[in-house]
Amino acid sequence: MKHTKSILLILIVGIFFSCSNDDDVSENYNSQTYIPILNNSSWNIASANFSGTTNLVIERGTDIVIGSNTYKKFIDPTIYNTDNYIREDIPNKKVYRNVNGIDEILFDFSLDISDSIILGDGDSYIVTSVTNINVLDGVRKQIRLVHYEGAFIEKSEVWIEGIGSSFHPLKPNYEIIFSDPYIYLTCSAQNGINIYNHGIANGQPEPTDCSIL
Repeated sequence: MKHTKSILLILIVGIFFSCSNDDDVSENYNSQTYIPILNNSSWNIASANFSGTTNLVIERGTDIVIGSNTYKKFIDPTIYNTDNYIREDIPNKKVYRNVNGIDEILFDFSLDISDSIILGDGDSYIVTSVTNINVLDGVRKQIRLVHYEGAFIEKSEVWIEGIGSSFHPLKPNYEIIFSDPYIYLTCSAQNGINIYNHGIANGQPEPTDCSIL
């Protein structure tokens, strides 16, 4: 009986410390200084199909006023070929995209694990993980969100603080409807300094060539 009680005590203590560590990790992410996306930013997107891969650069945006807000206008060089009007609420760690005169949440980096949010497609997404990924100047917060249809994952998003989405940096993944070409973010820079590198972020043996930025 004493042996059984000892095992139970060890398990309870282990669970307590495991939960405490999870809380500490969450607090570390939330206590980090927020890194803005809009800081003389540019990105390179790879557009890949059977004939090869093309590099497409989103150049630094220009200021434009819509209503009472100032946005950065970015021209999309991909197959989607749209202008993107982006503004950032730094104190609240949120990024908005103006769509037909209405602000939609593009990213919300204040979210934590199990938080939910309704995105521009009208569906509710839940945060399934908050982690760090390696970038050239250290690490950045990465948030993964999913939308369930019943018990199955129907859609997902991956947000990287200070960088954007891992697919198209300024578009939600639910709008990336074409598989050919397949597009994904390879590089980002701020003030001409490379930040995000696809190879480094994904643990590949060789970094991605980001000299195009």
